[in-house]
Amino acid sequence: LYAVDQLVEVRGTGEGFFGSWYGARILESREARGALRLRVCYLAFQEDDGSVLEDWVDHAHVRPMPPVRDGAASLLAGLKKGAPLEIFIEEGWWEVEYVGRDGDNYLAAARRYQVEHSVPLEQLRPAWKWVEQERDWAVHERLPPPLSKGEAKAAAKGGGSGSGGGGGKKKR
Repeated sequence: LYAVDQLVEVRGTGEGFFGSWYGARILESREARGALRLRVCYLAFQEDDGSVLEDWVDHAHVRPMPPVRDGAASLLAGLKKGAPLEIFIEEGWWEVEYVGRDGDNYLAAARRYQVEHSVPLEQLRPAWKWVEQERDWAVHERLPPPLSKGEAKAAAKGGGSGSGGGGGKKKR
């Protein structure tokens, strides 16, 4: 499913990054004790000197790049208050709920962080979920539950902090 140089998205599992997905490129993969681990470099996290953030992540926190939506009409069709969406903020895609219109913009709430954003339609996309058994995409009908404290600790301990929430390192 995953190959070196493939572009993917990595789930943020570090504190302050829950509910986010960041673009990354696979640099290497290793299987150990039945678990597939991927070394990735994040596309969004580059320093002025050109260094990039690299991290080892569990494949369970990685998904292929989602499909590009086919226009505003498909996203807005049947969109109701509380519908799950993803919003492009701080160079990553974050899980939010649709709140309503704000003039020409759209209001989306990140309940986990108790914040609302007013953004143009171009910064929204469906709340994609990768169905690994089918190797296909579906759209969430409601936001997925947050990682449990145990899952978050295990993810941070084993790498896969996602987007610099700990466990990553800079490489040149």
